[in-house]
Amino acid sequence: MSHDELRGKKLKALIPPRSGARYWSADYAERNQAVANQRVTGDNTRWKSMTSYHRPALAFSTRHILAGSAAELPSSVN
Repeated sequence: MSHDELRGKKLKALIPPRSGARYWSADYAERNQAVANQRVTGDNTRWKSMTSYHRPALAFSTRHILAGSAAELPSSVN
């Protein structure tokens, strides 16, 4: 999904900007903040920690542990 599609559904985009990203219009303030963080620090590390970017990976790990093994998880998750 693109940023516009997510905004239409009133969802927050957790899409890190590419290296060397440019600012967009003021309508995309959150993305512009991510670009600003990237320019100050040189990478997306600060943005990832501020937005809990790796949280979905942790959710998968928890499900994996609770399920007991990957064989017990639905095929769409493997």
